[in-house]
Amino acid sequence: MTLAPDHPGFEVRVVPAYRATKRYVCPECVGDILERTGHVVAWPLAEPDRRRHWHAYCWRMAVRRGRVDGV
Repeated sequence: MTLAPDHPGFEVRVVPAYRATKRYVCPECVGDILERTGHVVAWPLAEPDRRRHWHAYCWRMAVRRGRVDGV
């Protein structure tokens, strides 16, 4: 998996497939992130309760398009 880009003011972590044990919904595409699928977890530094799980591709595109701050 390609590393997820950092984003100012956000903590970003990559979850490898072997550690992904639950299903999540990606906030960008609203698609399922299935168990055993590597993905990204990101949250604003000052708001850890806004922690979200993203497809790695969706995170990269959201950062590129400037849509991360409104998460």
